[in-house]
This record gives sequence, structure tokens and C-alpha cells, in this order.
Amino acid sequence: MNSSLASMLPLPVDPLTFDSPHTKTHLLLQAHFSRAALPIADYLTDTKSVLDQALRILQALVDFAASEGWLAVCLGAMQLVQMCVQARWASDSSLLLLPRLQESHLPLLDRAGGGVRGCGLQGISCLPELVAACENDNRFLQCALSEIISSQHITEMEGVLFRLPLMTVQWRLRLVGGDQELKTTPTATPIKSWERKWVDVPVGEECVLLVEVRRSCLRGGGSTEVYAPRFSKAKQEGWWLVLGEADSGELLALKRVGGVRGCGRASLALSASSEPCHKLLSLYLISDSYLGLDQQYELPLHFTEDQVT
Repeated sequence: MNSSLASMLPLPVDPLTFDSPHTKTHLLLQAHFSRAALPIADYLTDTKSVLDQALRILQALVDFAASEGWLAVCLGAMQLVQMCVQARWASDSSLLLLPRLQESHLPLLDRAGGGVRGCGLQGISCLPELVAACENDNRFLQCALSEIISSQHITEMEGVLFRLPLMTVQWRLRLVGGDQELKTTPTATPIKSWERKWVDVPVGEECVLLVEVRRSCLRGGGSTEVYAPRFSKAKQEGWWLVLGEADSGELLALKRVGGVRGCGRASLALSASSEPCHKLLSLYLISDSYLGLDQQYELPLHFTEDQVT
């Protein structure tokens, strides 16, 4: 049965290891991400067990990678958590989160997105763009898909889309041991290099990044229950705040933020630089449940020996 399942999945496995529990786990995870049919009912039970164990292992991997300062490993483990919860490959369109929406419908959405006025969209290829279109026109989905999807099913889509978390991030950079705050402006990436506004930080001074995360949604209340129909159990939203330097691949700080209801706050410590330099840091807000809702902001710091005012 493992061999027949393997033939339907994208990543090959060694046929000499079909009897190995490790190979079976690999195949069950692939089948989960691909939403492939399982050969027998026992495999569904095994998948639920694998997912439960996988999330615990991945959470431990996130913590270990953070302690070692491995930015790429940490972000990769977080993405695997999202894949487990949503039963999707990271390469899949995030729009496929919505019920009833199929890959064949995506070009129609993309074309309709170019006609939405007032939000600057050229098309729609991901969840944030669809949210922006529906925020501008609350009947966008009905108008875009009514010819191929029933009104009842579109209403079901809207019920999921309109309660997805919309996160905004603000921060303040403060010197440790004092009340002095350094001027910062949250800037979403990508940004042109000549538009960066470098923040002066005194050499040898440790800082703390005070982050405020606010949650809203297009409609509905503040429920933080995750829409994940293929996951093994009910789950609440959670988020990671990650501070890293992409150029060096170093993870500088990690903070777990639970289900944000309205507003959540966290502080990330930033070690002092011993010599003058420029450091382009990135602040990531990563969902532990949804693909396509992560955010990345630039924090350009200029460590200087000059007096900072």
C-alpha cells in the first residue's frame, strides 16, 4: 500500500524503505499536503497521530533553531507548521484556503482583481490581495465567481474570508536602562534601498524592540479559532515575532504571541554592536496556522559613535 500511495505523491522515496515507519510518515505527510486519497481508513487514523506528533516536534525545532540563531531553519519549520495545519504545500496558492475554491477558478479571480478601483491591484494571486479587493467592494466575490459557483457556496467562502485575521504591526525602539526612544517607522518590504531611513543607535548600547500587534477582520467578532477543516483537531490562532538579519542568516530574537484579541504586545531584546556599522534587520510576523498571511518589515539600524538625539 505504501508503494501505491507513493506513486501518487510528488516527492519520491526509496522503494527499499517502504516498510519503514519513517517512510510511511513521510508519505502520510505528503498525502496530507496534497490532499490525496488514502488507500485504507487506518491510514487516516495514522495521519492524525502523525500530525499531532509533527507539530510538537516542529515547535521544538523552532525553539532549538532560535537558540542557535538559525534564521532560515526557524522560518522553514514555521512554514511546515502552517502546511500541517492547512493541509497544503507552501507552493500552493494561499487562495485555496477558501472552501469550494479550486485551482481552475484562480485565473478568473486574478482577472477580476484588475478591475477593482481604489485599491491599486493589478490582479489577485494571494489572500491579502483578495482581502483588499473585498474590503473595497464587499460584493467582489459574488461578481467575480457567480457564473461558475453558486451563491450559497460563495457565501460560504465569504464566511471564511471575512473572519481571517488582519494584522497590523507597530513598534518602538528603546535604549535599555533609559527612557530614550529612537525614531522608527514600520516599513513593509520590499523597499528601494535609497528610500531607507536609517535609525541611529549608539555603539555599545543595548536596545529593546517594543512591538504592538493589532488584530481585526473584515466582518464578525474576535474569534481566533482557525479555519482548518483538514487538521486533526480544533486550533486557536498563534503568532511568532522573529527578529533577524537576512544577510547573515542570523536570528536575533524570537517571541511567541498567543491568540491576539484586539491588541497584543511583546518585547524583543537587541544586543549592542561594539563598533560602528549599518545593519539591515527584518521583523517577521509569522502565523502558526495560515499560509500567506505572514508579514516582513525592515528595521535599518546605523550604529554610530556620534551622540544620538
